[in-house]
Amino acid sequence: GDGSLNSVPSNTDYFTLFGLEKSFVVDTIALAKEYKQLQRQLHPDRFTLKSDEEKQNSELWSALVNDGYNNLLKPLPRALYLLELVGRPLEEGDITVESPFLMEMMELNEELLEAD
Repeated sequence: GDGSLNSVPSNTDYFTLFGLEKSFVVDTIALAKEYKQLQRQLHPDRFTLKSDEEKQNSELWSALVNDGYNNLLKPLPRALYLLELVGRPLEEGDITVESPFLMEMMELNEELLEAD
């Protein structure tokens, strides 16, 4: 690339964004480190002299980074997000989630909904 910030691809998932494996077990220290680094790269001050398009892209990326961080940081949102990913039509071999894990998550999900 020419160093300009591209728009966010529609298929960007939070795990890929932070360079993490699509797994329920997340290294939150690595996550936090990557988060800070991305935030630095996307800081509005870095885009004051850039085109409006790039400014807009940086805001979209920044929002994605924040959402991703908040979703992956805590186990429950992470589990729900994983389920969402698994529910999407994924390329064959793109993600491996053990079915017992999935069943467990589904049950957990139902219990949470009932507990409401």
